[in-house]
Parts: sequence; C-alpha cells; structure tokens
Amino acid sequence: TLPYSVSYAATEIVKMDGSVIRALRAVFDTTTALANGELLVLSGDTLSSAEETIFRFELNGVQTSLVSGFYIAYKFENSVDLDEFTQKSGSHLNTDRRPISAYYGMTYWSLVFSPELRSFLNALLEIRFWHVIIAVMAIFAAVLLGWRSKGSVGFAIATTGFAGMAFDVIPILVFQMDFGYVYKTIGLIVAGFHAGLALGGSVSYAILRRRGAERAFKFLLINEMSLIAVTLLSFGLLSLGKFGILAVAVLGGLFVGMEFALAVEVSGGHIGRLYASDLFGGLVAALILTPIFVPILGLGTTLALIAFLKAVSLVGLKLTVRFSKA
Repeated sequence: TLPYSVSYAATEIVKMDGSVIRALRAVFDTTTALANGELLVLSGDTLSSAEETIFRFELNGVQTSLVSGFYIAYKFENSVDLDEFTQKSGSHLNTDRRPISAYYGMTYWSLVFSPELRSFLNALLEIRFWHVIIAVMAIFAAVLLGWRSKGSVGFAIATTGFAGMAFDVIPILVFQMDFGYVYKTIGLIVAGFHAGLALGGSVSYAILRRRGAERAFKFLLINEMSLIAVTLLSFGLLSLGKFGILAVAVLGGLFVGMEFALAVEVSGGHIGRLYASDLFGGLVAALILTPIFVPILGLGTTLALIAFLKAVSLVGLKLTVRFSKA
C-alpha cells in the first residue's frame, strides 16, 4: 500500500508512488493499482482482476467476517490508469544503482514532519552532474587563490576524507541493495575498510623511512592517481558480489590511509590542520553522499564525481610545484 488521495495528492506523494509503480512494472508482468483512501498495488505474473481474485478467494475457502466477494468487487471499481499516473507523476525509475524512491520517500516524510524543508528538498531533485562540477571548481579556485600551496595540500586531504567516507558507506549501501541487511557481513566490510587504513598508514611510514622525506611529494601524487583509478574501477568491482564489495572497501581504505602520512610530511608537520581537513571532508560526504547524490545522480555518476574531485586535487598539488618554484 502507498499513501494516496483521490481528491488531492501532494507532489511528493505522487512522485514517490509513481517511482515505486514504475519499478514494479519493470519487474512484474502485470501491475494493478486500486485507489480507496490509499493506493493498493497488486503485482504478479498474471493479470489481477476482480473476478479472478474472487474466484481464488472462494476456492481457498478463506474465512472472514467482513471481506466478501461484493467487497472485493467494490475495491476493484476504483482502479487507476497506471500509464497516465506514471506519466503525470514525472518520477524516475527506481533501480538498485539509483535508488531514487528512497529520496522521494524522504521528501514525503519531510512534508509530514518538516514542511519548511519542502522547497529545499524539491530543489535538490534538479541537481545535475555539471552543477556539482561547477561547485567543485569554484571551491578549488577559492582555496588555491587564498592559500596557494598550503591550501592545495589541505584541499587534497579534504577530498581524500570525502572519498574515504564514500569507500566506507557506499560498499555497505551496495551490499544492502544486493543482499539485504546481513549485519555480520556489514561488520566485515567496515573491518575491511579500517584494515586498509591501517595497512596504508604502515606503507606510508615504510616509504618515508626508506625513501626519505624528499620523495614524499612524489608518492603523494602517485597515491592521488591511485585513488582516482580505484574510484573509477569501483563501479565494476561493486558488481562482482560480496568479494568485489569487500575489495572496494579494502582498496579504498588502503590509499586513503597512505595519503595522510605523506601529506603531513609534505606540509611540514601541520597535523592538526590536515586532520581537521580530513574530518571536514568526511562530514560533507556523510551529509550528501547517500541521502542525496546516490539516489538522485546514481551510483556511477557519484563515483565519477568523486574521481573528478580527486583529479582536481591532483591538479592543485601539481600547481604547488609551480608556486614553490616561483
């Protein structure tokens, strides 16, 4: 059942219902919707009609005190034209890699409990890939012009914190989409990410000991490129089942863990500032990734945006060399 009203239905309700119905029609051969105070949606491999439902009801000898054949026939009188309904709803199809119905559901419950956010949440539905690109470029330009080389290292760490949060939560989200809520496996995914963090930190420490601090900047650039590559490969890896999901968490943690120690060495030991940048990037990612970007833009586009974000930070680090030489 879905919330619905024959006389009036808010835009948020229509979009949420339309998205769910689109998904049901994409999966099942037949879908019927009955409007009686709420929307009762029946989906299956065969067409559901009043006559067939009454026949099965009587054939199985279901004992009820209120429901009868006449009641079932009455319910089927108010069927909804789903072609017209989904077209007017203007909603998008809900898929595993773009769970837009989750966002429509959030706008619906916001309408119930926080109506003051209605305009803001509806405006977010208009976000497109190029909107985020422009925002990233504007932030990067402000950081680069304001703080030059020091700002570029901090920006790189902030974007790594953003990517790190993505590698922490996106594998969990994909696992839940594909396999459901299996808590012991989700714990394993989180453990894999943190194991990658620990291993990455150890690798960076070994590099700094053997190669010397003067090579830290070079390895920082290599690590940035590695993060971009892992991010772009993640969409394919996440489709390989449980081991692919775990691999994304471990690899993401590995390169995120490597970057912090290298950045501290490059920046001259500004640990507190870099740690704050890392946490800020993670905070922003936690607020916008799974509630907004993944449902609205889709998983593939979100990963592409993260890769672009890291590419911008890589360019900033390369410009650091020019600033320092100048």
